[in-house]
Amino acid sequence: MKKNSKSPRSTKNTRTSRNIGKAKKEKHSILKYELQLLALIAVIVISIFSLHTNSIGIVGEYFKKIIFGLFSKTGYLLPYVVFILVLVRINYNLEEVKVKYTIASISLFLGIMLFVSTLGYDFVEESFFINKINMFSGIGIKESYNAGVKLSGGGAIGNMLTFLIIKAFGKIGAYIITIALIGSTIVLGTRVSITEMIKNKKTSLLKNQSLLHLKKNLFRHLPEEVKMSDLKILILIRI
Repeated sequence: MKKNSKSPRSTKNTRTSRNIGKAKKEKHSILKYELQLLALIAVIVISIFSLHTNSIGIVGEYFKKIIFGLFSKTGYLLPYVVFILVLVRINYNLEEVKVKYTIASISLFLGIMLFVSTLGYDFVEESFFINKINMFSGIGIKESYNAGVKLSGGGAIGNMLTFLIIKAFGKIGAYIITIALIGSTIVLGTRVSITEMIKNKKTSLLKNQSLLHLKKNLFRHLPEEVKMSDLKILILIRI
């Protein structure tokens, strides 16, 4: 019986073909990522200019009206949040932190939107109460939207979300939730543990207290002549 064996030359050609195919695939992935990144940057830059200026034309005006109508002042933050959300999805190098950065970005946006909406909640509630308008009715949503376009209140989405949270937890509860959301953003986005920060601060304070106590004890046991000379030096330095 004849054994089916590949020659060294044939094996080498196969490996070369695989390497070429792998290189082409990697090159295609890089090219795809760069095109996606350029498109993302273009969209984000246009969005930022649309929100901050009137230089983008009709599209920019409509975009600004929609974003402010839905989120009011928090709309200024939206392009940056979208940039992070999309970037962590198209960049494979950020695969490990994709979930963390996604949650952190959304938490930051919701926290700031809740804070802004809560600040103007009393005025919005009073206005709706006087005009006998239900915030969740068509007229109520339209009023919130129009106020948001003028950067008043929290916008249609901000007002509704804040209304539900304040009715459930009160204004103090809303502020506590805001702090929790922004705090989670700091922990997830910077990988800094609040517990570790408090522990490090406590350790630093204890060290400072120990050093101060040690200096006092050393100074107490020094001869009077040395103490007086040190005191004169301190007085001269202060002068």
